[in-house]
Amino acid sequence: MSEIICSVFYTIFLTIIYNLFVGIFEERRRMKKVLWWGLQVVFAIFSHLSSYLLQDEVFLRIGLAWVEFALTYCVLYQVKFLKSLLYAFLSYSIIGVVEYLLILIIQSGFHMTAAEVTESSTGSTLLGILCLMVVFCIILVMKKTFAKKKGAMLTEAEWIRFSMFPCFSIISTIAMVINFNRIEDSQQGLVLIGMVCGLFLMNILLFGLLNDAIKREGELAEYRLIQERAKNETEMYRSISDNYDRQRKAAHEFKNHMACITALAEREEYDELRKYLDEMHVGMEKEADQIDTGHTLINAILNSKYQEAKQKGILFVIKVNNLSSVRMEEQDIVILLSNLLNNAFEACAKCDMKVVKLKFVREEKQIILSVFNYYAFEPVRQGERYLTSKEEPELHGIGIENIKDVVDKYNGTYAIRCEEGQFQFSILLPILQEKG
Repeated sequence: MSEIICSVFYTIFLTIIYNLFVGIFEERRRMKKVLWWGLQVVFAIFSHLSSYLLQDEVFLRIGLAWVEFALTYCVLYQVKFLKSLLYAFLSYSIIGVVEYLLILIIQSGFHMTAAEVTESSTGSTLLGILCLMVVFCIILVMKKTFAKKKGAMLTEAEWIRFSMFPCFSIISTIAMVINFNRIEDSQQGLVLIGMVCGLFLMNILLFGLLNDAIKREGELAEYRLIQERAKNETEMYRSISDNYDRQRKAAHEFKNHMACITALAEREEYDELRKYLDEMHVGMEKEADQIDTGHTLINAILNSKYQEAKQKGILFVIKVNNLSSVRMEEQDIVILLSNLLNNAFEACAKCDMKVVKLKFVREEKQIILSVFNYYAFEPVRQGERYLTSKEEPELHGIGIENIKDVVDKYNGTYAIRCEEGQFQFSILLPILQEKG
């Protein structure tokens, strides 16, 4: 009876380890959780039975186990059979190497032979679960290394704090392994195995809770990114719409001006006509767009921001050339310019040096977009992220993250310089993003 219980525990934990390993690299298929776990149970039972029936045929048992693994995770994950077979080989290899190393450590460090550990079901089960605990820790390291997007919400310090519990569990299990031979009866052995299984289960549950929290935080961050993008795009398109309405109004006024000019010319009131034309010229200079890059959307954005800078008392220095051939999606242009300039204007509003410099030019085989501004308060950095001084803490750094996403989308590069009260965000985009 005890052997069956030990075997069931080991099979459950082994299945969990396999799922964690494959989950580092592949996405689950979309199916109901009941069906997903039901298939796991079916495959686990079949694997357990086949291992029991072929326990004397070592190589055949291992080969069949690999094929079962590959078929299982082809069904449960979005992965091809050969790739799943490779995962089977890797996971079995990791478990085998870890178990071999643990036996060597126990032999050399605690003067016990492999036979002494594995001759009883209690000893072999404890060693097996200890091995899976170590593999679990290896998977955590692999997840942090390879699945950066999923684990990006945890800092190094948080990962270290979380890893303390698995390390404590491993040390405790090692102590139990080297003292299992002092057990007087099978009941005590089951209690010992139950304690070790409980430790392992708590590690898995803690990891599950942490993983769900990270996933939920990632979804919230993505939702905030979408909200911020939508907000910036709405504001910018509203500015463009206002600019269009202003042009329509100017066109209507122009007709009235032409009627007045015609009337003065017909009455030959040339002095009044000259005076009226001078006034009209001054008014048109005030209303005319100051910036022309040859690109309608870029013109609308920059002229809108130019007017905003004048209203806020910011000296807005702009260097542009012919950008008519820029080939980017309109929403991406809005994201880049609106976020860069909004951040710069916000920083300038809090310092004495109200100067913002923009360079947006095509030079040889690349597009250069650079925004420079002064700031009064040192930006807070968290890893590679800069946190803004906005009142809403959930919006911290979202503008810059939006910019980085667009730069990555177009295979560009960026650099951030922040020192001595000066902030500069520079972007290089390849010429391939332009029309020839």
